[in-house]
Amino acid sequence: MDSFADWLRSRDDDELRAVLAARPELVAPVPADLTALAARAATPAAVSRALDRLDAFALAVLAG
Repeated sequence: MDSFADWLRSRDDDELRAVLAARPELVAPVPADLTALAARAATPAAVSRALDRLDAFALAVLAG
């Protein structure tokens, strides 16, 4: 994969639905396309909101 947008494009409908269910703030207002959705998800504020939802174990896994 070259980018997060490419990763999103490679998801099937159920996987994309799960991403959007986990991150409902990404779809209001409705993004024009998956590139816009990926850009919105990658903003510092959006990443911070996503990290705030993780528990200590998930954060430890990400920290490596």
